[in-house]
Amino acid sequence: MSKLLIIGLFFWLVSTLSQAQTRSTYTMPAEWEPQDAVWMGLRTEETQKRHDTTTIEMVRALSPFVRVNLILEKDTLFREGKGWFTQFGIDTSRITIIKQDPTDYWYRDPGPVFVRNADGQLAVVDFRYSNYGAHPDSLSERARQHDGIDLDVARRLKLPVITSSVFMEGGAIEVNGKGTLLQVESVTLQHNPHLSKEAIEQDLKRVLGVKKVIWLKRGPADDDHRALLGDSVLYSVRGTGGHVDEFCRFANASTILLGWIDEDEVGTDLIKRLTRDRMVENLKILQQATDQDGKPFTIVKVPFPQIDYTKRVVTESNPFYKNVKLARPNVKSGTILYLVPTSSYLNYVITNGVVLLPAYWKPGMPDAGKKRDTQVLALFKKHFPDRKLVQINPLKYNYSSGGMHCVTQQQPAGKPPVQPATVSAKN
Repeated sequence: MSKLLIIGLFFWLVSTLSQAQTRSTYTMPAEWEPQDAVWMGLRTEETQKRHDTTTIEMVRALSPFVRVNLILEKDTLFREGKGWFTQFGIDTSRITIIKQDPTDYWYRDPGPVFVRNADGQLAVVDFRYSNYGAHPDSLSERARQHDGIDLDVARRLKLPVITSSVFMEGGAIEVNGKGTLLQVESVTLQHNPHLSKEAIEQDLKRVLGVKKVIWLKRGPADDDHRALLGDSVLYSVRGTGGHVDEFCRFANASTILLGWIDEDEVGTDLIKRLTRDRMVENLKILQQATDQDGKPFTIVKVPFPQIDYTKRVVTESNPFYKNVKLARPNVKSGTILYLVPTSSYLNYVITNGVVLLPAYWKPGMPDAGKKRDTQVLALFKKHFPDRKLVQINPLKYNYSSGGMHCVTQQQPAGKPPVQPATVSAKN
């Protein structure tokens, strides 16, 4: 065999192996890429009434563009099924109601994180789930079962599973589809005390197919996890601990939207003060960061909503007095307590041809809130010019510590398109 032929065979083998490796390597697509479905948590019949307006508007906006898989723990808790949506003029042919027991209404966090290879085949990344950083040994049996929600979806769709050693929620990761990941250090490290920062980064690169991991510092103060902030005036927040989908999102592969509060807007508001300080620090990180190819990002500041908190006065007759007293033993009767919603324009949902954008103003509210909604709408029109923008008020979600993005999880387009098998999670 001639030397030239041997060299030729060598390069052919290297090329073949490289192509095979590329086809078998999975990456997480960006959310603006084509999608086959959006999975969405659905409240039970009793509690749905508290959130029905937001749920109805979300399904109405999504269903013309993408199949909506609505997840319900027990079909007996939503007896009307798809028929419930027909009264609102929604085409139910694009809706599938799936029973999954157990499940979680905030579906993005324990739900499936889909990745795709070069052949268009999907897989599911199985992150470990700890219920927002709670120690695994202290979790209830129900919370432990939520760790298997993503595995159940993989089984229904007959997709391979890529196992991760990292504790991570779906709302804690944001990718540009080209190889860069945004996540938040305070969340990721708190969830994973058993792993070094380097080990976490390597595992995220492996399972999500990214080349660059950017470590933001902290999320907005209104997303702190079950915290009571302040001294003479108290602020109660019930967030996730600082998920990236609340304050920092990719608009495209090179443009980052960052939540922002100007100094002159802070005043005496502790939540705004903490949030501004954290966003200033995150901005510095992003300004110094580069993408997977070593190129800088375009950073766009997006203001936070103009909304009022719910005001309460701490007295012994209040049902929440006992919990406040546990957290603040020296609290005085008459202390002002603000209930703070986890609100943000950046907890939007994007799918084929449409963006579901939070909007907060209602008649009777100050005009400043209306102006802010209008300002953000114009900004999104600029960065998503080819998509329909639908404004939806998510405030009821926000007071339950989440938003529209939190109740959804996108399923990227794959080959062939896969629909869920209607099997019990316990089978």
